[in-house]
Formats: sequence, structure tokens, C-alpha cells
Amino acid sequence: MKRLLTHRLTLLFVAGAALLGGHGSVYGVTRGAGGAAQAARVGREFRLRAGRALTLARENLRLRLVRVAADSRCPTGVDCVWAGNAEVLIEVGTKNRRVSKTLRLNTNASPERPAEDKYRGYTVRLVELKPYPRASRKIRPGEYTATLLISKE
Repeated sequence: MKRLLTHRLTLLFVAGAALLGGHGSVYGVTRGAGGAAQAARVGREFRLRAGRALTLARENLRLRLVRVAADSRCPTGVDCVWAGNAEVLIEVGTKNRRVSKTLRLNTNASPERPAEDKYRGYTVRLVELKPYPRASRKIRPGEYTATLLISKE
């Protein structure tokens, strides 16, 4: 009887983990290289996939990669006059979603197109956007992943 109960609890745990696995980023966990979990924390780079949201561990801060608004980065294998830019829309707000702001962050930063912006004492910085364009392939909106860094003032 004890063995049967242990077996059922193990199955229940595995099933629960599988159900949450695809939604781990909502709880402040993203998947790193090789599928290893990484916590999204202030002062530590993390990745956020298009359309996904996460809440930073120990913070009242929720982020969602709304979409890539524009991607004019020069594709690999093409000679361009300008390196181009990708503009990412990040919705940042409180855990309860009562107060939010959409940040426009850019890969090719300039005073008109910043790579970082502020929200309630936090600075949100776009570190990288993947995949990088290739001339032979169009990137679908859901394929984008932004690497972000949050710092606290």
C-alpha cells in the first residue's frame, strides 16, 4: 500500500511538473542553454520569449515581451550600409497588473532609440535579440527571444 501511494505521488508530481514546464517563465524561471532553469532576478541577464511574461523573483515586477515592432538589422551574408535596428516592445508592470508601461527598447541604441528605459525605480535594458536575421529566412514573430537585464536604483 505504501509503495502504491509513493508511486501515485511520484506520478502526480511528474505530471504537475510537465504541466508547468511550458509556463515556467510566468513564475520567474526561464530555460537557459540545454534546458536548464534560470531564475529571472535583478542584476542578472535572463531571456524572455515573444508573447511570454514573467515575474521577477522577490520583486513586485512583471515583464512581458509584447512583440518585435520592427527588425531592420542587416541580415547575415548581406552587405548593408547601415547595421539596422530592432525595436522590442516590453510591457513592464506590477505583479497585480494594475500599473504598467510599454517600453520601446532597441538593439542599435541612440538618444532617439534607447536600449534601456526606467520604470518605478528599475532600469530595463535590452542586451540582445535573437535570432539574428538571415537573408534566406524570414523570422516568425513567436521565434524572437530578448535577453534583458534589470537593475534597481
